[in-house]
Amino acid sequence: MVPITTQCPHCRAGGLSGMFCNNCRRYVSDATGTVERVTYTRRYFGDGWLGSISFIIMIATFPLGLIGGLIWLFFTAREAQSPAKKILNVYIIDAKTGIAVDAGRVWLRDVVVKWLLFNLVGGVLVIPAIINNAWVLFDPNRQALHDKIAGTLVVYAPNGLPPNMQNAEMQARTSRIVSAYQQATGPTPPEADQPAIPSTTQGGGRGET
Repeated sequence: MVPITTQCPHCRAGGLSGMFCNNCRRYVSDATGTVERVTYTRRYFGDGWLGSISFIIMIATFPLGLIGGLIWLFFTAREAQSPAKKILNVYIIDAKTGIAVDAGRVWLRDVVVKWLLFNLVGGVLVIPAIINNAWVLFDPNRQALHDKIAGTLVVYAPNGLPPNMQNAEMQARTSRIVSAYQQATGPTPPEADQPAIPSTTQGGGRGET
């Protein structure tokens, strides 16, 4: 579970109002200090507009565009990302545990809740889509309304998620990659034998016991 604290463990600033520090913007539950809250620009104008534009292109070029978009999502969802988030180094994590969501949760969040409920249906009714996008501007954790429904949180990790925030599938895939690399490069060569140190005992006598 995500610990509840009132002081940032990274910069020691107090008065936390959400899951991120208002001073250094880092994710409070990340011990490495490499995961941050997404900026408004990255979340709204970057992720939001890229996602919306890609959705419009998929619909406009139906069915090939839709098929291509779903294939792209198939690969990025395994890394807890949508195609737009892949470009921006943004990840989707569980809001309660702080662990990256699995591929199924990405599909539920992006396809069912975001694309179908808010982009398609909400786009016709207009108001739900506006509320969904505007929610990010007032939420301390930069969650959209579809994040609230899906129980997810979006974070910025320029160097990738640290191991303790990766889900089991991501960790297993990383282990397989490391194992394959080690097999391809061969075992680590043993250290060279150290030269023998000559005895300093004079006259062949035994040293002290």
